[in-house]
Amino acid sequence: METYGDLKKAIRNIQLKKKGEKVGKVALDAILGAIPGLSAAKSTFDVVSSAFRKPDTKKSNSWLDKLDIDDEMESIVDDTVENGFLKMQSKVFDSEPDDKKLESDFNMNAKMVNYLKNTYKQRTITGISEQKSVFDKFFTKFAYKFDKGYPDMNNDQDVALLESLIWQLTKEKYILTEADMVGSATGFSGTLGTWEKYIENAWNGHEKGITLYKSLKNQNLFQGTKDNIESVDIKINVGDEFTIDSNDKADLAKKGASYYAPITFKNEQYFIPLNAILKPTGKNVEKFDPDLNEKKTDPGVYHSFVPGHPQESYVANLFIEQTSPDWEFEYKGKPLKVTYLGDPNYKGVGYPKNDLQINTTPSPEGLESPMKISLKADNATYVENWMGAARGQQILGNKLKPIVLGAYNALLKSNDPKTADGLFRGKLKSYQISMFIKDRQQQYGSEAPSILSEPLTKEEAYEAFTGDNKFGDSDGSANYFFKGKNPDNIDEFLSNLKSFKGNMNELADLYVSLRGTNESGKSRSRVFYWDDRKWVINPLWADVAGITKSEDKDGNIKYS
Repeated sequence: METYGDLKKAIRNIQLKKKGEKVGKVALDAILGAIPGLSAAKSTFDVVSSAFRKPDTKKSNSWLDKLDIDDEMESIVDDTVENGFLKMQSKVFDSEPDDKKLESDFNMNAKMVNYLKNTYKQRTITGISEQKSVFDKFFTKFAYKFDKGYPDMNNDQDVALLESLIWQLTKEKYILTEADMVGSATGFSGTLGTWEKYIENAWNGHEKGITLYKSLKNQNLFQGTKDNIESVDIKINVGDEFTIDSNDKADLAKKGASYYAPITFKNEQYFIPLNAILKPTGKNVEKFDPDLNEKKTDPGVYHSFVPGHPQESYVANLFIEQTSPDWEFEYKGKPLKVTYLGDPNYKGVGYPKNDLQINTTPSPEGLESPMKISLKADNATYVENWMGAARGQQILGNKLKPIVLGAYNALLKSNDPKTADGLFRGKLKSYQISMFIKDRQQQYGSEAPSILSEPLTKEEAYEAFTGDNKFGDSDGSANYFFKGKNPDNIDEFLSNLKSFKGNMNELADLYVSLRGTNESGKSRSRVFYWDDRKWVINPLWADVAGITKSEDKDGNIKYS
């Protein structure tokens, strides 16, 4: 068979059971005998369904074999979902032009994955492969955990359980979660809620034309003005990176019911649909909790954690895979033993600066155990998120007062105070402003105080990176950092581990960042908020910074 016309003819012959006919070069009788249920087919759906569900071991040696799907994938997808997919695919076959060539690389697994992705809120399964023993083990051990005896892809609890179980069995990541830029996000409702949160309000550190995003799909891009865009013959593939050239939904194009964002891809300007953009929090970083019962004599040495960045779990895994069952390894010719690995051994208040803790006996040469390691130093824009007043004072000291007062005066001098265009470039659409510390200079408005554009001193940056004052002698602070690509082995990692003390010049400068937010629950971290047609300094921040508030007889407020 070469064309869809040939395929349609074969399907008709199968329905009519025409003796002597061939499907491609294979006799029809042979195909009817090779595919269970095919002899009873009365429609395109019946033919496609029989070929789809045939065992992997059954081969007809015709193009129809391409309609088969991996047995294990079929076994974990609800029958109602499969039927919906098969009905859709049957209609596609019937509607294709007769002279259209059949794809030599046609892949039914890929078609099913795309169908799940587009139909069930971006939920899909990746990593499908012929691992029969893994899935046999899955059904033998875990089918009873699901109410239906199998995972229902429309049930959030089933999806979460399936993710966890597959990870435990295969140590491979299967993506089953929604991850695009369409729809609501926490604190932001509506179709453009995610855009408003992550792009307009820069919740994850978005910077127009700078922050990199990834494509979720293989598809053509669009060009034109935002009022008239058309598809062009330029394709972007899954995982390709680009920048979003906007921080305002007014820049979005709309075609039909879909919204498109302006982007720069390979130095050219295009538009891409929002449902093809990986959401900033769509890093797909999940709890790293491997089952070590059969690998280590003392699994309790490892403490599971949720990585803030994939490198954290990668490094932790080095010390699992490259140590003996007793957690022993050699470094610089000397034997060592891991006694603690994983989640920081800290139970106090606040998020620790220690991303990954590794304790060894004895300490590695040139290092001291415990090694409380920051892996954010080389891959995170924000070093401090949603700072409270006390934390601001710990880092900035006496500079906190002029920063807060200077920013407040810039708000007052704005052409339109509510939009804060004196403090920020562009118009603010939030009613609160919070403070962060980041590793790049923020571009402020014309009235902003110069102190906001000055880098932190090395002493201030040291506290922001390590949390020494905040966490004291506890394991919440960080004493080492690692910069660079993922190491290949433990030796490479330990050799490039550096103490913050004496090595601050190797780290990027840090800056104060002020950012608008509409999120609830920020009463302690917000520095300013809009109240009764004016900006107000949060009393918590005023008190810690030593700022006094006074009011004249006309009710005008003054801070000093």
